[in-house]
Amino acid sequence: MSGFAVLRHGKPSDDLTRRGARWNKFTFPPMLRAAWKTKAIEEGMMYHGLLMKMGFSRDAFIETGLVGMYVGCGRVSEGRLVFDRMGRRRDVVAWNAMIDGCCQSGHFEEGIRIVEEMQSCNVKPDEMLLSAVLSACGRVGNLSYGKMIHEYIMEHGITIDSHLQTALISMYANSGCMDMARELFDQMNPKSLVISTSMISWYSKVGRLENARVIFNERVEKDVICWRAMISCYAESGFPQEAITLFKEMQASGVKPDQVTVLSVIAVCSHLGALDQAQWIHQYIDDHGFWEVNLSTKPNLKLSSKYSCMEIIGSVFL
Repeated sequence: MSGFAVLRHGKPSDDLTRRGARWNKFTFPPMLRAAWKTKAIEEGMMYHGLLMKMGFSRDAFIETGLVGMYVGCGRVSEGRLVFDRMGRRRDVVAWNAMIDGCCQSGHFEEGIRIVEEMQSCNVKPDEMLLSAVLSACGRVGNLSYGKMIHEYIMEHGITIDSHLQTALISMYANSGCMDMARELFDQMNPKSLVISTSMISWYSKVGRLENARVIFNERVEKDVICWRAMISCYAESGFPQEAITLFKEMQASGVKPDQVTVLSVIAVCSHLGALDQAQWIHQYIDDHGFWEVNLSTKPNLKLSSKYSCMEIIGSVFL
């Protein structure tokens, strides 16, 4: 029985008993993982109390599940207590659970500190853990430690698969080191659409529109998110005409824009103050059924404030 099936009922222990299941050391890990995935901390703590009563609290497999459950639910201090009590029973899986849980719950600096502790215990990290640490370094802007992890990977001959390479690129880009991110990006073969789109967005953040456009042009296949990223890049950098031109190219390519893309173009038209462009986007919204989309939750970008003679798209935001 899966942990998710049991969590749908209010009293997991009673539910298992009714179904004839027996609690054992193999029952708890999937239950703890389900509690982690659904952020059901109360159920997770109930499992913790139950397994302690049954004498499973010193089982490394179950302890690792407890660590993952606590840190996955944002209770890092409780997870750290279980982790510290494991002592020599901690293997690379337990370290991974603790560090990855910290990163997933936003406790990036704590995750980096645990990695340093891990190295002092002579435990070798695997590719999954290294990816999590690199993500943490990028989130907190710790470029120096990220470089140390990169050097560790190179010195120990660790295979850089697409997942680890993406983590390296993200770390350098999020730390503002775009040249190194581009060098690693150029080494990727094939280049995924996701990382290409991310590179466009990262270049946009640092104002390097030409570099963003080069990567955009290199993509043969582009989805709506990739087009949106490049359009937003122009729109947010003060190049409204280029954004509108690209939007029209998107239409010509056969890719249908989504609500977010249309809103970006509306904002661009408002910024331009061009009546013909305002009428054009109004007609586009009318022709393509965006009347049915609720845009009222977005900022009011009425063009009518610039043109008292006619309400161009004001009714869209009613």
